[in-house]
Amino acid sequence: MQKAIRPYESSWTKTLPGNSIFLSKNEDKPSSSSLSWLTSASPKPTSLSTKRSSNLVVMENAVVVFARRGCCMGHVAKRLLLTHGVNPLVVEIGEEDDNNNYDNIISDKEKLPMMYIGGKLFGGLENLMAAHINGDLVPTLRQAGALWL
Repeated sequence: MQKAIRPYESSWTKTLPGNSIFLSKNEDKPSSSSLSWLTSASPKPTSLSTKRSSNLVVMENAVVVFARRGCCMGHVAKRLLLTHGVNPLVVEIGEEDDNNNYDNIISDKEKLPMMYIGGKLFGGLENLMAAHINGDLVPTLRQAGALWL
């Protein structure tokens, strides 16, 4: 029998934040001790450091979209922002991440996708669509530094 269709899952695993090196899930882990930081065996960050890093994600990026993995509404939000010339950072939250440390950023996980523009909570997809229709989205994105026009 065929396997059940699962939400999109990348074939690449991210390494530590700030590194641009990725490992394929199918590749063997490097055996060199000098490359030990590339393996996924690194300890999980503490909740305090994760909370700090999640706040840094919001503050360092002009536009951040938190969405459920495989959610069509998160895809719509990303595509709408891409049509305006904005390349948002999309943080996909899976079912296994329900007990993650994004609780200080995401107050209600039922209302995903959630956008942060310029480090401030902008709202969900409805707020994004309303701002787009009213013409308020482009000035907001300019003020946040996400648009260069």
